[in-house]
Amino acid sequence: IFTEIFLEDLRKNMPGYNHLLGGPDVAHFMKNTETLLSHDFIDAVCQDEGENSFVDYVNAIKNDTGQPVSGMVYKREGKIINGPPSVYIDKLDTLPYPNFSGLTLKHYHDPNTLPTYSTRGCVNKCNYCSAIGFMTNKRYPFRLRTAQKMFDEINFLKTKYPNLREVRMCDNISNSKIRNLEQFCDLMIESGMNKKVSWSLENAVIRKEMRKPLYNKLKKAGCTLLGYGMETPSVRLLHDVGKTLAINKDVDLPLILSEGKEAGLVVSVNVMFGLPTETEDDFNFLMEFLRDNKKAFSMVNPSLNFCEYYPGSAGNANPEKHNVDLSKGTLYWDSLDGKNTYLTRMERFEKFCDKARR
Repeated sequence: IFTEIFLEDLRKNMPGYNHLLGGPDVAHFMKNTETLLSHDFIDAVCQDEGENSFVDYVNAIKNDTGQPVSGMVYKREGKIINGPPSVYIDKLDTLPYPNFSGLTLKHYHDPNTLPTYSTRGCVNKCNYCSAIGFMTNKRYPFRLRTAQKMFDEINFLKTKYPNLREVRMCDNISNSKIRNLEQFCDLMIESGMNKKVSWSLENAVIRKEMRKPLYNKLKKAGCTLLGYGMETPSVRLLHDVGKTLAINKDVDLPLILSEGKEAGLVVSVNVMFGLPTETEDDFNFLMEFLRDNKKAFSMVNPSLNFCEYYPGSAGNANPEKHNVDLSKGTLYWDSLDGKNTYLTRMERFEKFCDKARR
């Protein structure tokens, strides 16, 4: 809504420019392209990965070709031009570094922090997550940047912005390939960049390799925070929702959490409520886990949406297969047996928050 108001005002005050939308909120699975393009102040919608599509769109407009653009739906002379699926970037290392020169960084909340990323897509198959729906190209569902490319980018950003103090990994999964992560740590340590720029893994997954030796290296390399999408300590529930990396028999969840904090890292865990097959016993197990491992957490983040089945997720595409009735919407869904409702999830959320505070 904010974007629509902004673009409407922009068209009135600065006419003559094409307005293009992109990102997951306008992806193909949102099914809102027709509505968006009905507005006079929106000219095109990129429905998937944008780098190639954006360049091709600019060329199509400049040359007035009227040709379809992969991954793009756009207006031309009162008609809607629909393009085929996006052409994906198969090697992320071929992409240039982001250019922030047009941004006045001093106006941002933290002008000395910049984003980067290590991956696109995710190796987990969580049935409530829309990342899988967004990355539709079956040939490149998950891609990884090399450690060298990530390090080179930080070195580039530090040179261009001497006041840079922190880099945030903004991706779906920040520890997908442990060998790559360790190589990145080695580069940070050997170069001395670990003394100049800190970094965080805000979307890490629980996996067996996340233990003391790796934590010590992460800390030495300048990592400050691990944000784990734990969701639940129940192995059965993790299996049911498709969080595959966390259900390995060698995963020792209490030690994975406590050893990270002992290494001097901030260990944050996300918690979800009312996963489709969650029982009262599962919730009580979660409460006991919080109590028994309270010293292992730096903080806990209870999900404000509990568990929502967004468009693009497997659960949204095939709800009955996942024991979900979406007739009340993506947030207010019920389990098929009627035992798991929005009110059930809210009650568990409130009990958890109360116990976490205490």
